[in-house]
Amino acid sequence: MSRKSLVLALVALLLLLILVPPAVYVFIPVDRESLVNPDRPSAVIEDRNGVVLRNVVSDSGCVFTGFVPSDEISDYMKKAIVSIEDRRFYSHCGVEMRSILRAMLMNLREMRVVAGGSTITQQLAKIVLGNNDRNLLSKAREALFALRLERSLSKDEILAAYLNRVSFGPSVEGIGAASEFYFARRPSELSAAQSALLAGIPLHPSWYDPCRNPEGAEGRKRLVLSQMLSQGLVDERVYREAVAERIEAAEPDFPFLAPHFCDFVLERMRSGGSVPVGRVSTTLDYRLQKNAEGILKACLMRLEDNNVSNGAVLVLDSRTGEILVMAGSRDFFARDGQNNGCLALRQAGSSLKPFLYAMALDSGRSISEALPDVRMTINDPNGTFMPLNYDSSFHGPVSMRRALACSYNIPALRVVSDVGVPEFIQKLSELGFDSVSGSAERYGAGIALGNAEISLLSLARAYGCFVSGGEVHDLRYLSSGGRAPSGARRVFSPQSSYIIFDVLSDNSARAPAFGLSSPLRTPFPCAVKTGTTKNYRDNWCVGVTRDYVVGVWVGNFDNSPMRNVSGVTGAGPVFAGVMAMLYEKGDYPSRPDRPEGLVSGRVCPLSGMAVSDCCPGGVDELFISEPPSERCSWHRLESIDVRTGRRAAAGTPPELVASRKIEVLPPVYNQWLKERGIRPFCDELIPNFSAGGARLSIIFPSDGDVFVIDEAAERHFQRISFEADFSGDGDVEWSINGRRLGTSGYPHRLDWPLERGDYVLSASGGGMKSSVSFSVR
Repeated sequence: MSRKSLVLALVALLLLLILVPPAVYVFIPVDRESLVNPDRPSAVIEDRNGVVLRNVVSDSGCVFTGFVPSDEISDYMKKAIVSIEDRRFYSHCGVEMRSILRAMLMNLREMRVVAGGSTITQQLAKIVLGNNDRNLLSKAREALFALRLERSLSKDEILAAYLNRVSFGPSVEGIGAASEFYFARRPSELSAAQSALLAGIPLHPSWYDPCRNPEGAEGRKRLVLSQMLSQGLVDERVYREAVAERIEAAEPDFPFLAPHFCDFVLERMRSGGSVPVGRVSTTLDYRLQKNAEGILKACLMRLEDNNVSNGAVLVLDSRTGEILVMAGSRDFFARDGQNNGCLALRQAGSSLKPFLYAMALDSGRSISEALPDVRMTINDPNGTFMPLNYDSSFHGPVSMRRALACSYNIPALRVVSDVGVPEFIQKLSELGFDSVSGSAERYGAGIALGNAEISLLSLARAYGCFVSGGEVHDLRYLSSGGRAPSGARRVFSPQSSYIIFDVLSDNSARAPAFGLSSPLRTPFPCAVKTGTTKNYRDNWCVGVTRDYVVGVWVGNFDNSPMRNVSGVTGAGPVFAGVMAMLYEKGDYPSRPDRPEGLVSGRVCPLSGMAVSDCCPGGVDELFISEPPSERCSWHRLESIDVRTGRRAAAGTPPELVASRKIEVLPPVYNQWLKERGIRPFCDELIPNFSAGGARLSIIFPSDGDVFVIDEAAERHFQRISFEADFSGDGDVEWSINGRRLGTSGYPHRLDWPLERGDYVLSASGGGMKSSVSFSVR
């Protein structure tokens, strides 16, 4: 081969090496995802109604509201951007040689890059490639990638991708963000004037920012409109109207609403492997959120003298598990305010007791069963201790209903010893209390009193089972778009769940501990429970209706103790205010549907056994499968000698023998009776307390009581319940100022709404009468 031939072959090979790779590169399909999603995504977090809660900026500091497809972009916008950026967009192959040559001559003349001659496709290529250099090599890369874009996508797809990626001002990326922030409308709704204004910005986003330089932006708008007219993209009428339209663009708004919830959503999405991008529609209802935040702040202000600095409110949809409200602190921007009290782990107090009693019911026990509330000693791995109730007293025999409703500690300790501490820990795990872990030795029997740490979120979620037939819903914080609720798992039977709801919504059952007019009382069925931890460091109030679960925590993030603040006085008013807000229209909920397998039976209120002829009264109670069949053995008829008060002997004259009904408690109550100055029953003695015959007295209100109506509170919450102690047979008849109110059976209580005035209340029954005077101011 001659030298000339060899040189030609080498040149040909060199040309192949130079030209073939770019040619092959042009034919490689473009990854469409690189065009739809920016490399550094941003997001707009919205509530369930479209209210923007937060704009989450990308790493570059821009907001991108999500990819807007071509058919959702105004035709005016497409025409405007083509007219000013690339008038031959629909006819070139992605690279405009005429513009490139013109730019090259200008650059050679100036000996630096002063013009690019880039088409819209090349500009998109520059954005996607992240090219910031202005040199010939970078321009060549952009041109080759532009050719790839043109081979892979249609013109409409390229234009839509460009409009979604180009900057429309400081911190505003894409047509979706621009149309929303500047004009509060969707890209499909942009007018000719608005489109022209936006189309003029990308040339110099800072200079033509319509908020900081409205005059410059207006001049640029007119130039775009004149180009649209000269290219036949709009007619004379549209042009004149658009030129005359004076546009005042709004300063881009960057709201920071429901901050704890937004942080929660972002953390959950990222930990789950999702990248928040575009519009993130959530379950939160900002109207409810804002109102709940106001209620929390107002209630905490009243507790400042009790060393209460913070609190949290959570509202869930009890049917779906959706988070509707999450207020994690009193003020996000205050000291310690960025702590989220809805997620923080705090000691549970008495808030876990309903789950313990539900376990007992599912194991075959009865809600009417009498539990001994007497002195006891607990021996477990954590040591030996003598527990007390919140009121530091013992109440003798109490039904399981009353023990739960009044949150007595000692009956709960007896139940957990029967159910089993390991079994209770396992049940709490099934309920979603992931923080409750470890061996039974770690907690001991004290877990029944709430020595475990839980979060308000897990507590509220678990309480939803009492209106969902014993099922716990998966939490939802992202909108489902009308899809069915997420999964649920059963933890209790429908029957035990219904009974627990019935107990926690029984205002009369909790009256001995909380009073009849506490914040826990609502004018609709609502199962509510409080909890207060040792040294008043935390208190809780959680309630559930067919519609909502409301959870409240009150305390201090530095763990300092509050002063004399219980669940009723601390978290209770917040709970009452939020519940009243949720049902402010008066559309009150009904009880959950009563499941099959529940039966009613009449039992003795003291023993919990089937009522006998000797019982002073009876109460109707709910039972799973069947009511107790054993007749009450605690009330019996005895023959006594009226001279001695002892059981009549065989030789006692008949005229000195009287039959009387007496109470005979099991031996476990002997010490409790002695502490109360009552002799326990034995073979010969009749207890003093049962030898006095029938009695009737009004025990609430007391004579001379004065009640004050709170004008700031809901009137339907301001009621009192008259109560009488009546040992005779039959009902008690009530009257006030001589006007008959009605009758009551055992336990002889009657509700009455407060009205201003002076009153004389009378109760009569069994031929006896009792009266007291009171006033309402």
